[in-house]
Amino acid sequence: VDETFTSQNIRLNTGVRGLKSFIEEIKLAASFSRWMHDELENGTVATAFDNEVVNLRATFTQRQRDSWSGTSGLQFFHRDYAAEGEEALSPPATGNGFAMFTLQELDLEAARLQFGARVDHTAYDPAGRPRRSYTGFSGAAGIHVPLAQQAALVANYTHSFRAPAIEELYNYGPHIGNLAFEIGDPDLKREASDGIDLSLRLHTPRVEAEASFYFYGIRDFVYLSLTGGTEHGLRVAEFAQADSRFLGGEASFSLALHRGVWLESGLDVVDA
Repeated sequence: VDETFTSQNIRLNTGVRGLKSFIEEIKLAASFSRWMHDELENGTVATAFDNEVVNLRATFTQRQRDSWSGTSGLQFFHRDYAAEGEEALSPPATGNGFAMFTLQELDLEAARLQFGARVDHTAYDPAGRPRRSYTGFSGAAGIHVPLAQQAALVANYTHSFRAPAIEELYNYGPHIGNLAFEIGDPDLKREASDGIDLSLRLHTPRVEAEASFYFYGIRDFVYLSLTGGTEHGLRVAEFAQADSRFLGGEASFSLALHRGVWLESGLDVVDA
């Protein structure tokens, strides 16, 4: 099987700053990307993929008031996905999404507090299949506490939301990259997770070190479940959901041996 692909990307960024109001700066960003991928057999197109994505984003930076600062924004995306041919796993589908978000920071000198929130709405409209839409909330809060001039303790809590992808909802057919015959589930629910992470950081001119611990519990985690059957010589795998948890830690250490020469080491472990 031979492959040909074409990639197109366009980006535009603009903005204005120095506004004499509650909003000090506005940034606007727009992007368009298209990925066209053909799989050829004996010189003819066996499967053709066409994926177009448009992203629009606007952010508004607040004028700092005493110890308070923040940024808020809006985001919109549109996805137009089509696959045709022998290995077309999912029907042509469009996806639309809209989000509102904010990130705020309060500097109390003895500690720095951060919190953020985001509301997302995502909708999929596939040809000949059930239409699905999801709305969810994500939020986070964190604190940065200096322990000494060059050390700090950081703690964060996050709650996140994720809508299933088009492929997880509507795939049906052989996916050679996964060596599986994939079957999507249009009734999948959204994923929701809660997590905490704690970090201890040290930064000096010659030593940089960090140790962290994290725990994430994910409700309705989407994964591929092998059924034990085969189809077209491939293992049959269905997209399914179950609760999951991730427990782990990371550590890193860097030492300056000479000007511009550092010895770096790291370790991480996770139990999922």
